[in-house]
Order: sequence, then C-alpha cells, then structure tokens
Amino acid sequence: MMALLLTLWLGACAKPPLVELETARNQLDIAAAAGAAELAPEAFLQARSVLLHGESLIAEEEYDHARQILPFAAEKAKLATRQARSRKDALEQEKRRQQKILEELQRQQQQAEQNKSVPRASIDESTEEQSESVTMVTPAPPPSPPPPQPVFSYQVTPGETLWTISAQAEVYADPLLWPLLYKANRDQIKDPRQIYQGQVLTVPRKHSQADLDEARATARSSEIFPVPKGIRNSER
Repeated sequence: MMALLLTLWLGACAKPPLVELETARNQLDIAAAAGAAELAPEAFLQARSVLLHGESLIAEEEYDHARQILPFAAEKAKLATRQARSRKDALEQEKRRQQKILEELQRQQQQAEQNKSVPRASIDESTEEQSESVTMVTPAPPPSPPPPQPVFSYQVTPGETLWTISAQAEVYADPLLWPLLYKANRDQIKDPRQIYQGQVLTVPRKHSQADLDEARATARSSEIFPVPKGIRNSER
C-alpha cells in the first residue's frame, strides 16, 4: 500500500504544473491590461521575473520547484493589478479636479469679457486676483509611492525561494544576488533550494562591487536556479 501511494505521489510530482503556470500567466495578463507595467512597475516586474523563472524550471523539468514558486508569481501579479487600479483611480480623481479648475478659470475669463465696461485698471487687478486664487487652489499631483526601505532581515513566506526573495525591492531588487543570501545564512540553509515558511534570513548590506559581480556570476553559472535567457544575457 505504501509503495502504491509513493508511486502515485511521484507520478504527480513528475507532471508539469500546468494549472499553476496558466494561473500565473492569466494574472500577469490581467495586470498588464490594468496598466501595471506603467502604474505599478515594481510588483509587475517581480511577477514577470518569477513567472519567467518558473517557465525556465519547467523547461528544465524541475516541476516540483516550479510548482512552489508559480503561485508566488500569481500573487505578485494580483498585487500589481490592485496597485495599478488604485493609482489609476487617483489619477482620474486628479484629472477631474484639474478639469473643475479649468472650468472655473474659463468662467472667470468669460465674466471678465462681460465686464469690459469696467475701467481697464480694475479689470487687470481683478484678473490678477483671480489668477492668484486659481493658482492657490490648484492641488499638487498625488506623489508617487516612496521606494521600500532596505531590510536587514526577511521572513520567508509560502512559495518563496532565495531567487524570488533576492528579487524583492526591499532586499536586493536583483534575483541574481541570491548567492549573497545563501552565504550569509549557511547556518540555517543546507540546500539553497530548501527554505521554509517562517525562517528569518539575514540580509547583508555591506558588499563591494566585486562581491556583487561574483554573486551574479555564480548565479548565472549555477544550475540551482536556472536563469531565464533575458536575465542571463543582461548586464547590471
């Protein structure tokens, strides 16, 4: 009985995670349609990076690993969609405010035309006051969200890997720097592929350019996390 269950389990793991892949792709398409590439670029690019990584893992027949990280890509894509829609709503509200201001200015200009019988000096003074008033009420555009502050430790959540954690903006914003995380946490990570929910990883910050270059070279040559071609050939 145990042998049968083990055989069934191994057979399931040997199949590519097509459902997870399709879900992640669909969520990224939804995020793209919401304008996330422009309105929420950070979350969108993270989702896209994780999806590319998952596709590379499937191509390498690393199905179990791909099955773990693809849901993370889907969640990041959902976050990008929410951020993009929120940002779009804010821009629409700002657009409506600006339209009201323009309409008020036009109304004042029309009023000034109707008051041509008023001495020129009075008109100029009135127009100047109106212009100052409009300038004072013009709201500033909503500020862009501040970049996340760098962290010195990171708690692992379900589905994450050293690759996806390193890609986080508050960590290194570069998946190729995952060897730095592995090196700094060797006391609790025996296999770079095996990290667990709830683990608190140290995120070292003091690195020379040589350290960064070495980490990226290690990541590109390693088979632990297959590097998508677009990232493998890029220079940072």
